[in-house]
Amino acid sequence: MKNMSVYFEMDIYEQHTQQMTWVFVCPFRWYLMPRVLRDVSIVDLSVSVLGQKLSMPLCVGSTAMQRMAHPAGETATARACKAVGTAMMLSSWATSSIEEVMSAMTSSPDTGGVLWMQLYIYKDRELTLSLLRRAEKAGYKAVFVTVDTPYLGKRLDDVRNRFKMPSHLRMSNFSSASLSFSEDDYGNDSGLAVYVANAIEPALTWDDITWLKKHTRLPVIIKGVLNGKHMQKH
Repeated sequence: MKNMSVYFEMDIYEQHTQQMTWVFVCPFRWYLMPRVLRDVSIVDLSVSVLGQKLSMPLCVGSTAMQRMAHPAGETATARACKAVGTAMMLSSWATSSIEEVMSAMTSSPDTGGVLWMQLYIYKDRELTLSLLRRAEKAGYKAVFVTVDTPYLGKRLDDVRNRFKMPSHLRMSNFSSASLSFSEDDYGNDSGLAVYVANAIEPALTWDDITWLKKHTRLPVIIKGVLNGKHMQKH
């Protein structure tokens, strides 16, 4: 259990970013300054994102392996997003399949709710396209391509714990043990670091984004950009 909780809690290397957040960000508080003499008899927080109406400008981003935190995992998250009418981005590394999560959302009696697909570009391009096609077929409305993980950051606690998923869980969008992150032994390293090094494309460039766009009718959004200057030439 500790192995799983540490995975969700930790940062990379010596966790300086996490420490800086507590030191420099948390002491500051955001305050809402209300405006008076405004007609608030009808309040509407809804927004349109990628052509889809959401109840509010707050969505659930992709988080991998959610069944490590709760038995229902991503299916429960989907039902919650459907209940409040907002969007959920499903991780490629989910412990519920693309189809299971869509079924959980569409079977709910609530109205609203949108599913987006987070996608890594694998060294195996046909595997990448198969995930994309499954998302399209299931009714996902956009694909978010993660570009900031050519290699996994060195998560020291995961290395110390030799992190791997519990034996009863797997990445549900894959069939083989190597791709579903369910092998028995990853040596003395973090299992997830070994997985990324073996499976994810480290030579990702703009050409790969162009290639992906040619194979889908869905909007393609680049995920993991920290500096707008990186986009200026494109």
